[in-house]
Amino acid sequence: TSELKSKDSRYSVAHLDDGKFKTAWFEGKPNDGQGERITFSFPAKDWPKNAAKEISLWGFRLVNGYGKSDRDWRANGRVKSLKVYLNDVPKVILQLRDSRQVQHVSFDGFYIHDKDRVSVEILEVIPGKRSHHTAITELLPLGDNWF
Repeated sequence: TSELKSKDSRYSVAHLDDGKFKTAWFEGKPNDGQGERITFSFPAKDWPKNAAKEISLWGFRLVNGYGKSDRDWRANGRVKSLKVYLNDVPKVILQLRDSRQVQHVSFDGFYIHDKDRVSVEILEVIPGKRSHHTAITELLPLGDNWF
């Protein structure tokens, strides 16, 4: 996926799980971000020692848009819908709330095995008032038998 360039990596995908509203991932394409993907990998070596040979994924905890301030949130694009993939196979489409608040989105889950990849693709966006870039402040997978 792309990320908006900055001198200090302030828009990096690494910010998606830092627990801070003042940081976010910003896509870096010239459009509003439709088609951009974020991919998670799940190597078994990172699983708890007592984990089974599979873990479930049934949702995401997220903060949609740039959560730093109400002004910044309105200025930048937010995600309206995401498509979730398991190893590049589409699984579900999620509709997100247009809100700065933490939200949990759930779906009929599926199991993840060693080295599987889960991707989320931006399908639709809500344009920002000042910027054509779309942001996600936090994005964390949710499931059972997790770390």
